[in-house]
Amino acid sequence: MKLPIPYEEIARLPLPGTAVPVSLGFGPGDGVLTYLHSPDLGLDRRLYVLDLERPGAGPIEVRLDNAARSEDDLTLEERLRRERAREVGLGVTSAVWAEEADVLMVPLPSGVFVLRGVGELAR
Repeated sequence: MKLPIPYEEIARLPLPGTAVPVSLGFGPGDGVLTYLHSPDLGLDRRLYVLDLERPGAGPIEVRLDNAARSEDDLTLEERLRRERAREVGLGVTSAVWAEEADVLMVPLPSGVFVLRGVGELAR
């Protein structure tokens, strides 16, 4: 006799496959890699920088104080935008490198945060 699958095994967050690094991006010169990851395998993603020119060096977390840690930290407009996009992650949800500069742009609830010299941060 087969037992029914418990609800907790069917619907849980994070969804399968979402507890891995995402939004990988190479900095200028391809010497630095940035990515978003949740160290506790939850929904709160954080920004990490990895210096690819130092093989033994581990990733460094870039702390951003203005990142949303819960749905209550978001405006109604942002909650609706995230719902339409089916975005469930919190914290840092995206990061984009400038095309030809050592500048990383991170959208946060309080506005766009610009990080300059990210490549030097990892060294």
